[in-house]
Amino acid sequence: MTFTSIGYLSFLIIMFYVIGVIGWQFYKDGKFYLERFFEEELHLVDSINKLLLLGYYLFNLGYIALTITGWSNIYSFPELVDVVAWRSGKIIITLGLMHYANLWWLSHFHEIKSFFKLKSNKQKQ
Repeated sequence: MTFTSIGYLSFLIIMFYVIGVIGWQFYKDGKFYLERFFEEELHLVDSINKLLLLGYYLFNLGYIALTITGWSNIYSFPELVDVVAWRSGKIIITLGLMHYANLWWLSHFHEIKSFFKLKSNKQKQ
């Protein structure tokens, strides 16, 4: 087995964990937060949660496809560790930033919705 093959295999194992296990954990745990953000529209929670999971899967699969096609040959063990760590770390950092961006947008949406709800309640009185 060449270092390039070992690199592909180890990268795919790491990405399988990131995509499958962490994505499913976000899906299960995220429902609580979505229910909190969409208190009056609970019928949207499951759809939004599934849409976020689908986007997560597609983003990761696209990244894996682009990453693997752009690899050059690996000739040593230190180069193997460097390439796999760099490629895996880049997507994990990007996913973390996207996760916090999604949380920010959802909380921002919730604040705007609450503001207009309070404003409309004051106008009714």
